[in-house]
Amino acid sequence: MAIQKINYKELIANCLLELKNDTQQVAWSDFVVAFKEKIIASHNNSGNERSFKGGWVTRVKSVARDMKINLIMERDNWFIIKNSLASFESATVEANHPQDTESVSSIPESTRSSSSSKSKLGTPLNNNDKKKLLKLYESFSESKMWKLSTGKYVEKTMYTMLKNLSYEHPVCSVILDLNDQNWDDYFSADELNEINETANNKEKQPLPTDFQTFLDAIPKTTDIRAIFSHLNTQIINPLENRALYWLKMSLQNAADMFITGLLPITDENERDITRRVWSCVDESFDGSYLKFRSERLCRSSCLEKNKKRKISTNNKMERQLTGDIPDMTIYFDRYELGVAEAGKAENDSTKMLNDSSKISDVMKSMLLNLSKHCPVNKLAIEGMIMSGLSINFFQLTNPKGYVCVTNKKSEYFYPVHPFEFTKRMVPLLEQIWINKLTLEDQLYTVMKAKLDSSQSIIPPCFQKLK
Repeated sequence: MAIQKINYKELIANCLLELKNDTQQVAWSDFVVAFKEKIIASHNNSGNERSFKGGWVTRVKSVARDMKINLIMERDNWFIIKNSLASFESATVEANHPQDTESVSSIPESTRSSSSSKSKLGTPLNNNDKKKLLKLYESFSESKMWKLSTGKYVEKTMYTMLKNLSYEHPVCSVILDLNDQNWDDYFSADELNEINETANNKEKQPLPTDFQTFLDAIPKTTDIRAIFSHLNTQIINPLENRALYWLKMSLQNAADMFITGLLPITDENERDITRRVWSCVDESFDGSYLKFRSERLCRSSCLEKNKKRKISTNNKMERQLTGDIPDMTIYFDRYELGVAEAGKAENDSTKMLNDSSKISDVMKSMLLNLSKHCPVNKLAIEGMIMSGLSINFFQLTNPKGYVCVTNKKSEYFYPVHPFEFTKRMVPLLEQIWINKLTLEDQLYTVMKAKLDSSQSIIPPCFQKLK
């Protein structure tokens, strides 16, 4: 639908009203994120992209000027719109050329290597990429591989899986996802347990001692109003005890969502759920050096994808590739330590599997970037997937050899009824705070580490040949 055929003035005005701060300012980058879906829906594939963006900038500036709102243009994140439009166009091509019912061998090589072959149910791995990956695995030195107590080499077993592979898979990035049941065909239960124990040897961060005292004082009742009233009487100075203040406010806000009818969720979309239900994750980083930001270009991913660019000689310099844009990134300056993805439905297993695979690559790119500043065996990258009212916590490490291991550490659920309020909220909030402490500990580890000239042997993430 063309943007000229719709009067967007009222919609833009409402959005600016929601975003403006006390000084009547709105950041253009915040508007792009908040108005993303409507901007994309207005695109009609006519004209050039510069004119499309220019039309939106002019329109928003005009409305802001009429409302006496100062539109701050310091940070331009229009790449979010460009990437979404590119994904939509790719999906449109796929819809016109469905391939899920075809065997990989029946698809022509030229078709398999194009973007039109991408599907939510799997992206075929073309022969040239597979040959490149097999060559990568064959280059691994046996003396540096991860040898299990049974005598089996993890990398050699992954190589066996790769030889049987028809679709892109985390093994292409030398990632072993312990939640992937495909590995049951290649490792015994004891071997998988050994991999898991070796990969998850990081020390667990303790909770503040006053957490338990505060939680024990909460009334043992299913009366959500009584719980809210009790919490409301607790006076905690956020400047003196940030952790306990966050715990109190997170519990009180959750109770209030039941009182006001926001819970259980009904017609809320993904952004609504993230903004209201999972605000406790974002707010856990208030007062921390770490930042929790939405739809931010992943610097580590961008560096990883462009590290082989060369100065022009006989051939032109390759174009710079855009890095991945996770739903949320956790970082401090150049150090990216965690990632999160969000979805509306708890029971969308396809999205869960795809998000798990997506964040594995992003987490590995973060690990590779941090390995320049700290020995890789001291590092762990944290991941979260929020699906409706459930949240899964993941961790990626490089315990031994060339392999990165990712594993789901735990799954927690937001309450859907006041009867289970305390039962669900207490362990959930404890884990969110532990996760925040773990990330802060990782930041301190990176910044305190001595500079080491030795290079990590972790291979790069998989990139399709052009």
